[in-house]
Amino acid sequence: MAIGDPLQFEKTVTVGVVSGKGRAPGLSNVTRSFENLIQTDAAINFGNSGGPLVNVAGEVIGINTAISRMAQNIGFAVPINVARRLVPQLKEGKVVRGFLGIQIGPIEPEVQESLGLKNRDGALVQSVEKGMPADKAGIRHEDVIIRVDQTPVKHNRDLIDYVSGKRPGTKVTLTFIRGGQEKTTVATLETRREEGEVPESEPVADENREKIGISIDDLTPALRNGYSIGKDIEGVVLTHVKPVSAAGDAGLREGDVVQEVNGAAVTNVAEFRAALKKAGDARFARFYVHRALPRPANFIAAVRLKD
Repeated sequence: MAIGDPLQFEKTVTVGVVSGKGRAPGLSNVTRSFENLIQTDAAINFGNSGGPLVNVAGEVIGINTAISRMAQNIGFAVPINVARRLVPQLKEGKVVRGFLGIQIGPIEPEVQESLGLKNRDGALVQSVEKGMPADKAGIRHEDVIIRVDQTPVKHNRDLIDYVSGKRPGTKVTLTFIRGGQEKTTVATLETRREEGEVPESEPVADENREKIGISIDDLTPALRNGYSIGKDIEGVVLTHVKPVSAAGDAGLREGDVVQEVNGAAVTNVAEFRAALKKAGDARFARFYVHRALPRPANFIAAVRLKD
C-alpha cells in the first residue's frame, strides 16, 4: 500500500504488488549509477513523494519516490534499509555520497574467458574518470574489483551500495584482479557532483534549484524556439525540473513558463527570485504557468517551499 497526499487529496491509500526490486529507472544522470529502487504498481501520484510504502503487516518497506511518465502504475520507492542508512546525514540537512569516479559493468562469459578469470564474481571497471579517486589510486579499465574493505563484491550493486553509503573523505581498500594477479590499493572517496553542478572555479549558484528543484532562465529567442513558446508570452522558462522535488510534485515540467509568482508578474530571473523571496515563511508559492505543448494552456501550480 502506498500512502500519501497526491494532488492535495490527504491520506490517500493505493494498493498493489511489488513488481520488482533493485530497479534503476534512471531518474537522473547523477543518481543512475546507484539507484536501487522497489518497483510497485500501487499508484504513486504527484504528491505521494515521501509517503510510506507498507506491506500487509503494516511495516514500512519503502519511501515513495517517483513514477514513470511513460506508463500506468509503474512507481518506485526507496527501500527502507537504504533510507535508514541515510538518516544520520538527513538530520544534518544534506546527503552526500562517496564517489570513486569509475564506470563498472557485469562480467559476461566472453569477458571472463578473455581475462582468464576463475569465475564471474566482481565488478568490471570499464572506464576511469581522470583525476578522480580511483584514478589517483591507480585503478585502470579492465581491472576487476572483487572486494572493498572486507566486503566481497559479487555483483556491481555490492560495490555501488558500499561506496555510495560512505562519506566523502573516507578511505577504502580496493582489492582487484589485474593480469590474473590479486592486488590492493587505497582510495580516498570524494563528493559526487550534483547534476549540472559546475566546478568550484566557476561559482554559479541557483538557490531555486536547491530550494524547489528547478533551473530557470530568461526567455531568449533560442529558448522560445526550442520550447515552442509564442512571442507574446512573458515570464521565465524552466530549463530543468528535478523529478523528485517540490516543483515535480506540483506537476511542473521543463519548458513551462512561470508568468506570475503569488500574483506578481515576473518577466526575468531577477524578478522571479525577488517575488519568491517575498513569500517569506509561507509554505507554498503560487505560480501562474504557461505550457506551450502539446497545446497552449495556462494553469496555477502551488509549489511547496517548506514542510
